[in-house]
Amino acid sequence: MDILPPKFAFFIKLNPMYYIVDGYRNSFLYHKAFWVNYMQFYYFWGVASIILFAGGMIFLRLKKDFAEVL
Repeated sequence: MDILPPKFAFFIKLNPMYYIVDGYRNSFLYHKAFWVNYMQFYYFWGVASIILFAGGMIFLRLKKDFAEVL
């Protein structure tokens, strides 16, 4: 993340997998616990919940035609 310009770092942090990868990196390379960054924890679960809710709404809307959509 240090080599990216700050304007691109925002887009990288939108990805929920960033939290998981950063947690593993901190645990194995820097010997820091993953729960030290509690704001990333809340951000990850917030984004994951929004994606789950949006996916559920899309599924409910397309439920009757789900086989044709696939």
